[in-house]
Amino acid sequence: MDKHTKAAAAAKLDSMIEKVSYPSFMLNTTYLNNYYKQLDVVEGNWFTNLIRWKQFDLDRMIGQLTEKPDRRRWISPPVTVSPFYSPIRNELFFPMALFHLPFFSEEGPQALNFGAIGSVIGHEITHAFGIRGMHYDGKGQLRNWWDPETAKKFNITTQCVRRTYSSYKVENLNVDGDMTLDENIADNGGLRAAYVAYLLWTEEHGEEKPLPGIDLTPAQLFYVSFAQMYCSGWTKEGIWHHILTDHFAPGKARVIGAVSNSRAFSSVFDCPFTSEMNPSTKCEVW
Repeated sequence: MDKHTKAAAAAKLDSMIEKVSYPSFMLNTTYLNNYYKQLDVVEGNWFTNLIRWKQFDLDRMIGQLTEKPDRRRWISPPVTVSPFYSPIRNELFFPMALFHLPFFSEEGPQALNFGAIGSVIGHEITHAFGIRGMHYDGKGQLRNWWDPETAKKFNITTQCVRRTYSSYKVENLNVDGDMTLDENIADNGGLRAAYVAYLLWTEEHGEEKPLPGIDLTPAQLFYVSFAQMYCSGWTKEGIWHHILTDHFAPGKARVIGAVSNSRAFSSVFDCPFTSEMNPSTKCEVW
């Protein structure tokens, strides 16, 4: 990045809103009673209550059309698992349902936490500077704030990511490197940022002790924790549908793509040069 785009990117980071766990009003009984006072619930009638709730929700959304947009309003329930980044609101959303295994353990080794939820956090932040996020500024306004030369270099580096993931096959089908590009960039950037964050944590708190009975260093456990998030089982039809329609690459491709592009990974596991997990060409966007 040139210095002007970098300064604008730093300003965007500073103005980013983080919504973590749940909104404070969830514990405010007075607020909740007032919020739902127009919703009448009929005991023992599920279908009627569903219709009434849908109407209540629709009336609430229509009422917001005449209000000034509030970036601090929660637009997703905290009981969902999926985090996300919204470029039009420049906000990060990490719901409370996310803060459990395999993503997070309060008492677990920090290597596991940084590798899992740390890389998820890095993934979402990276979206602010990805294929879509690059077109929105810190206020969520659609604006071209990148220097043309920086944008050109960005597009060149993303071609490497596109080619790499397009070369992966799952069940004899190639991953769509174009459709999954934005998520792949975020996977790579998030993993790299999380590992740097873990190294900074160890500098402050000291090296963690190895887990008993496991012949892996804490740094190796970091990457194992990252990979474990994407363990999954598919039917052949299911994986075909996923590859053809989903903007996320299959889990196996997400893991291999991100770690094989990581210089730290190849060093931590001492991968032979030019091996599958340590290719000579590594894609680095962020």
